[in-house]
Amino acid sequence: MKKTSIGFLVVIALWIGVGSLAYGCVISSERVGLEYPAWTEDEDATAKDGGKASQVGVANPRQWRGMEANLVIRPWTAAFKVVTLNLSLSAINRYVFKYSWANISLRTIQKNFETGPVWDNDYFMMNCIAHPFHGSTYFNFARSSGLSFWESVPLALGGSSMWEAFMEKDPPSFNDLIFTTVGGTYLGETLFRISSRILDDRARGLERAGRELVGFVLNPAGGLTRLLSGQIFRYQSSPDQTSEPFETTFVIGRTKAATPWGILQSGGDPFLSMTFRVGDPFIGEADPRSFDFFVHRSRFQFGKKLGITQSGYGYLAGGRFGAEDGTGHILGLFLHFDFRVTEAVRLAGPSLTGGWISRFHLGAKAELQTAVHLGAMLLGTCNNPYVRKAGWMERDYDLGSGPVAKGEAKLSLGKWGTFELNAAHHLLAVFKGSSGADRATFLEASYDIPVYKSWSVGLEYVNARRDSNYRDVPDVRINTSDFRLIGAVGF
Repeated sequence: MKKTSIGFLVVIALWIGVGSLAYGCVISSERVGLEYPAWTEDEDATAKDGGKASQVGVANPRQWRGMEANLVIRPWTAAFKVVTLNLSLSAINRYVFKYSWANISLRTIQKNFETGPVWDNDYFMMNCIAHPFHGSTYFNFARSSGLSFWESVPLALGGSSMWEAFMEKDPPSFNDLIFTTVGGTYLGETLFRISSRILDDRARGLERAGRELVGFVLNPAGGLTRLLSGQIFRYQSSPDQTSEPFETTFVIGRTKAATPWGILQSGGDPFLSMTFRVGDPFIGEADPRSFDFFVHRSRFQFGKKLGITQSGYGYLAGGRFGAEDGTGHILGLFLHFDFRVTEAVRLAGPSLTGGWISRFHLGAKAELQTAVHLGAMLLGTCNNPYVRKAGWMERDYDLGSGPVAKGEAKLSLGKWGTFELNAAHHLLAVFKGSSGADRATFLEASYDIPVYKSWSVGLEYVNARRDSNYRDVPDVRINTSDFRLIGAVGF
């Protein structure tokens, strides 16, 4: 009991005792009202009062309503948050939950450095989605402290390295470092930008409470920063300074069988999906910056066929050409993340690709958007029935890396509806698990037609195929398909 009390006191002292000194505050009120030219990418852009945008200490002159707007840049504050988060979680794991792996000492730290990194055997959900979300917390402590995208990446790596080397008795893990850092960077930036668009410091009452709650759930690091700095309660009447496109589509429906008429039969599994498209790479005078546009898809299927998908990509660097009236081409480098749990295959991992994105106007209300990505999965996992495990919390998947190819097309026809096609193919050369290679292909095709304002109805076809070739054990081949009846609403 005494150790538990000490642990809690340590947590309280670290998180609250330093208070505003560690977590910073909103910049002074005379600067809050500064307005900058919409869509500016110039760090020397001037405010309406003649001052430079950089004077307010905002890493990106393009303002966001919530997390990023009006924050002083404090790298040391971000580092403090990451360190105290690790120390706090370590104290809770050791003194409250009493996990044996959390019983650390100088000897365990020395042993970790002597042993060096290994490939651990944690189960799929822990390594492939829990660790990236943990990494997103490190990343967003930096983003909520005013740091830019690239300035925040070292904090994700540093937080993960500190945890692996110092906060566990077990040796550091290669897969944890990669998933926490790279996956955490992707999830961190997407959650940061989505939550920033939900927050609005001009809102009051129940609307304000609802926005803050949703923002906190999506981005706990940013929410905690706003809470401890007092920004969560502070009303600011400055006008909205962001005009970046933000498109959200919610889809609900029912999936049944591999035939269109199957969806009309009784039974079936319900599902929910959300697609976020943030930013528009074809508008504005300058090339976009990292993650100024990204696409993220979240899908959940319930019932007999449990399925979860978290996948998407964000722009890192490149160039734009042929841009005119919202059309043109983008050639660049993209960061992808996949976490797919389907009946056919469970696959996850971050990827780096080169991509070509194009938009064409085909008529007054017709538009075609296409994207092609070719690259490699930095580290991937694929479930393997032949990998032995001691219990449900042990590894039951291959580890590997290999090429990845993705493509998508979206044809908008106004009142005649929208066709959308998304395809992805992964090939993992296994280096830990059953000798061989895992191949996974995913295909989604949909058509919906508007029925009332932003509401639409339609059909969706989903296919997942797994083809694994092994040297010493029988091959594994699974192919599943579903037709879905959908209802969608866009914002």
